[in-house]
Amino acid sequence: MKNQNLFDRLLIKIKRNIYDLMGTQVSYRYKNFSINLPSDHMLPLHQITHPRYDRFLPHLVKYLNPKEIVVDVGANVGDTLAAMFDANSELKYVCIEADEGFYALLI
Repeated sequence: MKNQNLFDRLLIKIKRNIYDLMGTQVSYRYKNFSINLPSDHMLPLHQITHPRYDRFLPHLVKYLNPKEIVVDVGANVGDTLAAMFDANSELKYVCIEADEGFYALLI
């Protein structure tokens, strides 16, 4: 398991270097759709090294009533939003992001 995590991290680093050279974004797949992440975004690495990383909020929204409002302050590129929406698309989501670069990807 430890060797597999090391291999996965190395593979992600190699892919990131290739994407950086190409100036592209990475498509990150959820159950029902994908979002684009900057090639240097750490989400894939965090989820490999910490399997429960960013899993609580998507689990929590499953238990909220339809049409309730969820506010995501510091939404970054929308990766948590995407996971929550994938878990419960019946909610209304309001996202706030101050960084212009992340906001452009969030949109």
